[in-house]
Amino acid sequence: MMTGLFKPVKKPVIRHLSAPGGDIGPYRPQYSAKTAPCTAACPSVGDIRGWLTAVADAEANLRTPEQALRSAWEKISARNPFPSVCGRVCPADCEQVCPREAKDGAVAIRAFERYIGDLALELAPISHTPPADVAQGVPSGPVPAVSRLVSTPFRGCDTVSKTGVGMSADAAGTGPEGTPCATSPQPNPCEKWGLGLAHGLTPAVQAAGRREAAVSGAGPAGLSCACQLARRGWRVTVFDAAEPGGFLRALPGLPAEILDREIARITALGVTLRPEPAPGVVAFTDPGGTLAKLPHLIAEGRIAAEAFDNAARGLAPEKRDAPPRVAPDRIKTSWYVEAPRHEEIRNESDAVAEARRCFACGTCMGCGNCWMYCSNGCFEKTPKGNRFKLKIELCHGCSRCAEECPSGYIDML
Repeated sequence: MMTGLFKPVKKPVIRHLSAPGGDIGPYRPQYSAKTAPCTAACPSVGDIRGWLTAVADAEANLRTPEQALRSAWEKISARNPFPSVCGRVCPADCEQVCPREAKDGAVAIRAFERYIGDLALELAPISHTPPADVAQGVPSGPVPAVSRLVSTPFRGCDTVSKTGVGMSADAAGTGPEGTPCATSPQPNPCEKWGLGLAHGLTPAVQAAGRREAAVSGAGPAGLSCACQLARRGWRVTVFDAAEPGGFLRALPGLPAEILDREIARITALGVTLRPEPAPGVVAFTDPGGTLAKLPHLIAEGRIAAEAFDNAARGLAPEKRDAPPRVAPDRIKTSWYVEAPRHEEIRNESDAVAEARRCFACGTCMGCGNCWMYCSNGCFEKTPKGNRFKLKIELCHGCSRCAEECPSGYIDML
């Protein structure tokens, strides 16, 4: 149970078991996870509810706070390589649709993401030696400032198209004279918080060898695409005559050091930045944009990388059907205790407290209402981390469990 999230039950609920049969209604309860409003509003970071509840519910899931924070980082960074950047400048459409706004202020999602991103940078400072076949003569040691781009010879490569996938003649994944284009970043010397490859940006799939891919444009979309391709085993070269980061460079309130460090984390995966126009092939082109479009640009790069990688592997496109969005009237805001919003999250205690403000819209948070209000004993308590088990054969269709579920997780079907 998310400690401190719920109002205390003033009077014990009197539970008595009745014999099966004697149906009141024709419908039966079903656990039905739904898309939270915050997740529906943001295309780039995915399951916002998931990384908040991972921290809020750490004890119930038998995790330490450190393990829970790492889980949140993994969920965020799997889709967005710029949590520290977005935690400072994102328009935070997710907060605008948060049901908690009408009660005591939306959950501080942007501040939480910033804390997680900054914590990852703190625990895994940029100190990476590029692989020899990527560095190509660059002195070993910490990654240089991103503004000082490393130029390396570029061989024929596959290209990512904004509207599809283009494959070059070198798509077989070999270099000069048939040598494999394979490389892997050296181990990160900083293993705090369990962060390994490229300071926590772990591979999305196992790759036998690394073929080459080119991306044109080092703005948010291009760098997002490059990151996701590298995580899937591709050796990526990003071409852009301008300094990497695109319009992010001109945003007030975004320190250049933060942007540089998150870009350096991408290059630590083996991504090469070339300060010159892309070769004369059709490539993924970072469309540029404005701050309002930032989450969409990051998502556009990720989706292009996924499509390109699937096509190269001969896999079907990934399905993007999401569960239906939870209806606003299914969230019982009055059931939750009031808790002040943290405009800034400065430490682990603040992060846990803010995560616990999440209503967990559309999923189970372990409140126990279904168990308490069911007179037939249809809900059985299970060990920590497993919530409740539904024994549908005992149900007589009263619908009380669905009516009392504060997060809209139970449907009667």
